[in-house]
Amino acid sequence: MEQIIFWGALFCGFATCLLAGVFLAFSDFIMRSLNAASRTAAAEVMQLINRKIYRSVFMLLFMGMVPVSLVAGAGALTGEGGPWTALAGAAAAYIFGVFGVTALGNVPLNNRLD
Repeated sequence: MEQIIFWGALFCGFATCLLAGVFLAFSDFIMRSLNAASRTAAAEVMQLINRKIYRSVFMLLFMGMVPVSLVAGAGALTGEGGPWTALAGAAAAYIFGVFGVTALGNVPLNNRLD
C-alpha cells in the first residue's frame, strides 16, 4: 500500500508541476503578449486558445486532478497529522484555488469573450 501512495503522490506532484508551468506561462508572457497586441487580435487569439484548450493534455490533467485531489484529501483526513495534513491542504488548495477559481472566474469571462 505504501508503494501505491508513494507513486500516486509522485504522479500528482508531477502533474501539478506541469499544470503550474502552463499557468505560469499564461500569466507571465502570454497575457503580456495579448496585452501588447491590438484588441481585435488579442480577442481573436484568446478565442482560439479557449477552443484549443479543450482538446489538450492540459485539460486532461486539469480535470483529472480534481477526483485525484478528492481521493487524496479524503485519504489524508483519515491519516494522523504530519504529511497527511499537508496532503489535505494541497488537495483543498487545488480544488478551491485552482479549479474553483478557473471554473467560477475565468471560464465565465472566456464564455463572455466568445
